[in-house]
Amino acid sequence: MKKVIIAGGPGSLKKELGTALIHEHPEFHLVRDAFKVVLRRENRRGRSQLGYTPKTPRHDVAEYIRQVCREIRESERTLPKKANVFVLRKSLVDAVALTRQKGRDDIAATLQQQFDPSSFSGVLFCDYRLGAIQDATRQVQDTFAATAQAYYESGLTIVHIPAGPMDERLAFAEEHIQTFAELP
Repeated sequence: MKKVIIAGGPGSLKKELGTALIHEHPEFHLVRDAFKVVLRRENRRGRSQLGYTPKTPRHDVAEYIRQVCREIRESERTLPKKANVFVLRKSLVDAVALTRQKGRDDIAATLQQQFDPSSFSGVLFCDYRLGAIQDATRQVQDTFAATAQAYYESGLTIVHIPAGPMDERLAFAEEHIQTFAELP
């Protein structure tokens, strides 16, 4: 079994790469993005319950990250047994980057202690589409930089997926997934 993380900053086409991998390899399993699951759930709850403040990074980053961690653990617990490659968009390392950006180094340190790099085969780190980083806002550029730094510090094997057409990115990703280590 292999567990591969697709990482990168906002707009680096992580979702599109994951979808392309699953389309080309039905034996792969794409694990949902826990960050988006929690964000959508909290925003729905905020719209439906009068007076409820959603637990989002803007309002309560600590509670948001706690919920993301629970969602990640639940996703890991329910992985199907038949798949031989699991593709995750984001991981606890992304949570480390987010909490650092929000000035919560205390949470980031706790998350780093919880993260076990030996439970992953490797990371496909997506570079931005050509020209996109120059057009990105300062916040997006900072998020990309914080995410990259957190992954470099994680101890994981990282392969950069260069900017370019999706078919080239897909071929590059497929080639490198084959080189990632099998997990026990």
